[in-house]
Amino acid sequence: MLGCATNRPPANLQQVQPAPGVTVAASRPAPTKDEPSVLCVEENSHAQAPDPRTPLAQGACWSKRGQAYLDAAQPAVHAAQQAFELCLKLTPNDAECHYGLARALDWQEEPDAALDHYFAALHRDTGVAKYYLSPAELCMIYKLYDTAIGLVDAGFARVQSGGPDTYSLWNLRLQVAQSRGDEAGMLTALEGAYAAGDDSHPEDLFHLGATYGVAIPPRIEAASALLHEFVHQVCRGAKASRHKEQCETSQALLQKWAREYPKVKESKLPAISPPPKPSVPPPLPPVPTIPLLSLRDGEAYTVWGASLRLRNQRRHPEMNGADLSITGVISRSNVPDAPRCAVHPPDIADPDDCKALVPTFWLCDTLDAPSRDCIRVMGWASNYANIWAAIEESRKPNPQPYVDNFWGQEIPQPIPQRGARVTVSGRYGFSFTMASTGSETDPIMGILTYKKLQWIDPPRANPKLPGMP
Repeated sequence: MLGCATNRPPANLQQVQPAPGVTVAASRPAPTKDEPSVLCVEENSHAQAPDPRTPLAQGACWSKRGQAYLDAAQPAVHAAQQAFELCLKLTPNDAECHYGLARALDWQEEPDAALDHYFAALHRDTGVAKYYLSPAELCMIYKLYDTAIGLVDAGFARVQSGGPDTYSLWNLRLQVAQSRGDEAGMLTALEGAYAAGDDSHPEDLFHLGATYGVAIPPRIEAASALLHEFVHQVCRGAKASRHKEQCETSQALLQKWAREYPKVKESKLPAISPPPKPSVPPPLPPVPTIPLLSLRDGEAYTVWGASLRLRNQRRHPEMNGADLSITGVISRSNVPDAPRCAVHPPDIADPDDCKALVPTFWLCDTLDAPSRDCIRVMGWASNYANIWAAIEESRKPNPQPYVDNFWGQEIPQPIPQRGARVTVSGRYGFSFTMASTGSETDPIMGILTYKKLQWIDPPRANPKLPGMP
């Protein structure tokens, strides 16, 4: 609903501390029927300034007040919402007031109402980058990728090219491509961000160079030039500690390429031009509908609820690394796909060339959900040899809990498998760091590091590992 303020401002508005640069008039004549019952007056106003009681001046003043509330160190979100509603009552076509109200509603996790006002701002002024970026970011949280990419493409066609606005649009396009697993789209977005960026974003050199190195066919000459420049700019002095992992990766890749491609010589940085704007701008996408899915299952989160809050930038500091419980159904496990070289008792070592993934199961809200909509659960077994031993223990007349001999974690019995409904507790966040082969990350759905499991609908028996008697 747009412009939902009433003629009478909420009673508690005057109880909030005034925003910087704006005050509420205390002793003024009673308002006329066309004026609000509480006047917003900018401080340091001069007598020759336009009449501050006009709707236009009042709307601008309430807009400034609302922005100050939102931008404060401790945002006064409800007061900001009230200020923007007053602004829209006075100036209903003010794009900035629609945008400000959308921000306040977005902050309060009212996504449908926020999108209504984001799009209202956009339809009133199509030349402002933030009017595309903010609703696209909100759509990303709710995995509405078609709308997000539609907003970004519409922004490219309408916002003035160059500068930080274009760079932000390319970065958001990259996030959409990453979320969809669109490798071609990721490369296009990386090139666009590189072309639009400046020296304040040296990480673009690394990301584009590393991507060129694994392209099909690989573009080693350009990749080498980009990583050499990244090392030159970043991997020395104080900056090196902030980019330690990227610097180490760059050095390793450059050494590898020097061995594998000895004829490739160091060249200049590649010249990349941003793609031209379309002759006919694409239409603005329609306002999407937010999916109505449960966030909680009793005291536990649902898969959707946990991942939604992790993707929300205002929520993820409290979610990333939090100990929590998630209820769902196991739709997939990689245990049946264990390589034969890794399937053996724990007193036998894997062959040196054996490549086995960390035992993992996928927790979903529905059994038929695709893996991209599920949360990986890791840390419940360090390898398949320990799973072998746990299954062997379960076959004894009086089986005892089996503790993983590497991680010291009791392996759940029965072994988690497809179709079982469970509540899993553990540390939830963007990454899993217990594997000896390196960290695993998932910025979209997150990863749950296992601590314990409660069966709701358990499987009837343990599975068999491939080749296990």
